Amino acid sequence: MRTTRVPLQQGNAYGWRIKLKDYQGEVKWREVLRLPKPPETWGTDNGEDFSISADGTTSVTRRTQSAPDGVIENFWTIAPGDPLGKHRIEVYIDDRLISTFEFEIIPVKQI
Repeated sequence: MRTTRVPLQQGNAYGWRIKLKDYQGEVKWREVLRLPKPPETWGTDNGEDFSISADGTTSVTRRTQSAPDGVIENFWTIAPGDPLGKHRIEVYIDDRLISTFEFEIIPVKQI
């Protein structure tokens, strides 16, 4: 589901998907995720090229992904201690900015 507002609820996911034109085989991409403040923890799958900024608000993930249909993607799952507020994801291929995704993590509405 496409949205720019994601409820801060453990297990909810957010991320991006890009369809590249005329692309076959493997794609090397870099994702820069900027948070409004540091989360309590950062977690990724093992084996990824992943780094965190000194202030803890920005992560960089590098991945080589097979894209036979030209689609690349990455998703994050909300965990306890993740911050509310405006988030931004920038996706680069060969150091060229391909797309920027801006969204907000919002409080879960009480019923």
